[in-house]
Amino acid sequence: MKKESAAYTILFMVVLSLVLSNVLGFVSSFTKERIEVNLTAIRAKAILEAVGINVHEMDLREMEKTFREKIQIDEFDGRKVYLASVDGRRVYAFEYTGAGLWGLVSAVIALDESFERLAGISFVRHSETPGLGGRIDENWFKRQFRGEKLSSSYPYLMFATNIAKPGNYDPNDSTVDAITGATGTSKAIEKLVNEAIKQWKPILMERYRR
Repeated sequence: MKKESAAYTILFMVVLSLVLSNVLGFVSSFTKERIEVNLTAIRAKAILEAVGINVHEMDLREMEKTFREKIQIDEFDGRKVYLASVDGRRVYAFEYTGAGLWGLVSAVIALDESFERLAGISFVRHSETPGLGGRIDENWFKRQFRGEKLSSSYPYLMFATNIAKPGNYDPNDSTVDAITGATGTSKAIEKLVNEAIKQWKPILMERYRR
């Protein structure tokens, strides 16, 4: 077959398309698997953090081992609850997705066995601006929620602005500090946390309260 012929050109393009299609399919499948593995690891880290287990110095293997040993998963009615015992107290964590400022935010929120206090919070994924709303991932921000007492009615938790020294670690005032310069994200997270508690607290109490 002459390389100059139209038939050769068509055949060459067909073969090239098939090869490229297979290559792209393989790359897509490999990339999807890597993304799923990474997301699983990020979710496990967020769950451990939310229930109060320090993971900052753990490598991936140690974190996976700790998750298997410390976290019990209870699935019912299409829901999933992560149970753990931390410092002799039961903790109940769940994942909740709501609107952030620039996209959806997936958070893991944990309540202690009294269902009147938060055990902690962490984030699985979000699209908030690095250096501004993205600071929800910073330890000072997440640490405010540990052991925080919930108000008896909605809103259960308030966000306040403290420019001088951000970080409210009083566990009894039902208040945490917002992120300075990220008002939109702070309001979105405040709503997300309160809506999550409104939805999940009665579910957890009905299923687990002794």
